[in-house]
Amino acid sequence: MTVRRFIGALIAGAAAGGVAWLLGVGGVFAVAWGILAAGMVIAALLPSTVSETMDWPPASSRARSEIRTSSVARLAWSFDPKTGAARTSLARRVRRLAQRHLAVHGLVLEDPSRTAEIDAVLGAGMQSALLKPEIARQAVEHVLALGESTAAGGREEQP
Repeated sequence: MTVRRFIGALIAGAAAGGVAWLLGVGGVFAVAWGILAAGMVIAALLPSTVSETMDWPPASSRARSEIRTSSVARLAWSFDPKTGAARTSLARRVRRLAQRHLAVHGLVLEDPSRTAEIDAVLGAGMQSALLKPEIARQAVEHVLALGESTAAGGREEQP
């Protein structure tokens, strides 16, 4: 901002204050209106900080595909903070994912006569862990890893 523009803004402020005083505004308020007018002129004359070539929205520092979060971290709200066990809604979804994985092999999670086959597909002790009312975090991680490695119906399952 040049000195000439600054002096012009001061003159405009003084003129606005003088006009306000002539219209019957009190002296202190007329000076305040003059200062306000001068400030508005100065603000209007300041150079813009926004470039016309600026892209919006700005590019993020990392591409979205580079950001890695585990499925368990995204589902943290579904775990009971006191016990670390999955709450009912998450437990139901994890069981459904395990049942879909077993259905590919012709097995049913609740079938006690085929425990050895189910444990061979899901992992040792997973059938009993998934049939409990509260599913431990390790069992959830294991089933999610199975869901990521095996496409259910041609797409990956997100519980």
